[in-house]
Amino acid sequence: MQQRTSPAMEEVCRALSGLRLPPSRLEADLSAAVARILEESGVAYRAECPIGPGCRVDYLCAGGVALEIKRRATRQTLCQLRRYLACPQVTALVLVAERTLDISMLERQTGKPCACVSLRALWGVAIG
Repeated sequence: MQQRTSPAMEEVCRALSGLRLPPSRLEADLSAAVARILEESGVAYRAECPIGPGCRVDYLCAGGVALEIKRRATRQTLCQLRRYLACPQVTALVLVAERTLDISMLERQTGKPCACVSLRALWGVAIG
């Protein structure tokens, strides 16, 4: 199945591809680095943005792209992302995580484009 995308999501992913951080960072440090790279890339965003009852996404970027940062993504993360995707103002979702998490099922379930940006891949570490 071909991954769906949108111009706004592509812009966010392009900006994140320049993210280079040491592996030992805290989630708060990752979040600050993501904010810096979004700003440097000219991607408009709102931080800690409420998108629905009990839903506050780390960043809501221009075009409705929800951006969530998790050092350690788990199955609970999938439930959280599913709630975000149910919100009408979210048109696409990008997860930034230390390891790749397969979120393609969320895309199939919601019809909204989803992508995971692996920090390990950006670090050049080839561990699945």
